[in-house]
Amino acid sequence: LVDRDENEGGLGDVVCSFKYRLIEEEGRLPSVALRTSLKLPTGSESKLLGSGEVDYSLGILAQKQYGRTCAYLNTDIVFIEKPNVFGTMPFDSHIVSVFWGMEYLLSEKTSLMFQAGAATSPFPSVDQVDVLKEAPIQAGFGASHKLGDSMVLQWGFIENITASWPDITLQTNLKMEF
Repeated sequence: LVDRDENEGGLGDVVCSFKYRLIEEEGRLPSVALRTSLKLPTGSESKLLGSGEVDYSLGILAQKQYGRTCAYLNTDIVFIEKPNVFGTMPFDSHIVSVFWGMEYLLSEKTSLMFQAGAATSPFPSVDQVDVLKEAPIQAGFGASHKLGDSMVLQWGFIENITASWPDITLQTNLKMEF
């Protein structure tokens, strides 16, 4: 699809998210929240570090605490603009993703996380490249550490299970809670 001779590095697109809890966890019922995200095209499109487009998503999240373990299930629909790099290739303007995970609290500030997820492909009708039609599936492991009352630093390692997502992803997040 894209023939590049050199590796590139740098800041990618930035995602800003907002989450609002609709239902508090009570008894056997999980907490439920709505989430919306906006992806800003801050990464270099020419270096393939960004799409050059603004994208957004809407999601619903469920979370249940069991002692020191927390289970969660998230589903989102992401509305995406077709990046210029894909030219005339057929492209769906949305994908649906589902992620489930577990988080284990090591201490009041630190936790370990595992998650697995799948999504629809934005290229379901590309006959020339079968791997692009596969539903992307991934598994990840990471950690989270509170830096204060309102900031959380997260890092993770994500491995693709299907060939349609990047082979290995290293990820860091700095989350501010209000």
